[in-house]
Order: sequence, then C-alpha cells, then structure tokens
Amino acid sequence: VFTARWLMPRLADFSKRNPKVEVCVVSSSKMVDAGALDTAVMAGTLDLRDDISGVEIHLGLGEYPGYRSDRLFGVRMVVVANPEIGNGLKQPEDLARQVLLHDDAMDLVAHGNAWQKGLEAAGVVGRVDAAHGPHFSSNILSLEAATQKLGVALALRPLDNDDIASGRLVAPFQTEMKPVGSYYLVCPEVIAERPAVATFRKWLLEKAGNS
Repeated sequence: VFTARWLMPRLADFSKRNPKVEVCVVSSSKMVDAGALDTAVMAGTLDLRDDISGVEIHLGLGEYPGYRSDRLFGVRMVVVANPEIGNGLKQPEDLARQVLLHDDAMDLVAHGNAWQKGLEAAGVVGRVDAAHGPHFSSNILSLEAATQKLGVALALRPLDNDDIASGRLVAPFQTEMKPVGSYYLVCPEVIAERPAVATFRKWLLEKAGNS
C-alpha cells in the first residue's frame, strides 16, 4: 500500500529532480514488522563494492541496531468503503449489515485481528461479527475489493488520503485506531551517506513532512 498509494504518485517528482539516480522499486509485505529488521535479507545481499545502494521502508518501531532509521510518519487505521456503501453508514453499529473485508497485512499492523481491534476502538465489539468476511493477502487487494463494493475495508491514513480525496472511497466514521509503529526509511549505516541515498532520504523526508 505504501508503494502503490503513497510512493508511486510522488516518484515522478524525484526522477525529475534527480534524473541521474536510477530507482528500482521492489514491494514486499516483509517491510511490515514488529520492530525487528530482517537484516539477513538486506545486509546479506549488499555488496559494498557495488554502487547499488539498498534502502527499505519499514512499518515498525524504528529500532534497528546498525541501521540508519528516519521516521517518515505515523498511521491511523480507519474504516473505508465505496461511497455507495459508505454514505449509508451512520454509526459503527451499521457495520453489522456489511461484509467485512480482511487482509493479512492489516492484521500484522494491528498485531492481531485488525477488525476485532477496530471494533473495540469503536465501542461496538460484540455487536458486529469481526470474524466473518473474505480474506485477502494484502491491503491493496482489500481496498480494491472495497472500491468494487464487495464490502467494507480497513485502511491506513495517510496512505488512503488520495483515494478519499478522489471520491473512490469514503471514511464514514470519526473513530480511528492508532497502531503501534510508524513508517521509517531504513538503510545500513555504512551506506547512509552515499550521495544517492542521502539525496533520496532528503527528498523522502520532505514529501513525508507534507503528508
């Protein structure tokens, strides 16, 4: 979701400003963690003699010994739906009449059943069944399912801001849940000051500050 909904719409600006820096984007749900970076993946494939500079975006606690970690922004979990469905939702109890769309990534972010915790935050646990509904492997899929009116999904703000601003989705309730963790730009300290890495960090922090 970070890649598709937040980074990609802004990446053309980076390329325009820095035409000599080539970017290779790889998306993975492994970037969602509980505060422990899988160093074997990144450090193990990094050849310090190579000009390629690997950086990662993690949703976690930002505590990565031996790595430079820059906080980008925190997230809030909200209920979203296609406007045809969402505009009819007046209070969280109305979710009892809707199909809840589950996804594995959101459960990782919530450190458990994301819908269960979302319903607890809304004060309607026990009045809405948090277990029913189809499951998806990623938030991109559950959000697309919500757009296609298959049900109601959970999304992370500010990642879904553009979808809401465009009218593709609406967030019908004021209730938000704040998961533990934020988005961080992470890279090994040994390459943190490489020109390409420093340039990308400066640009990313500027964009994150405007979110």
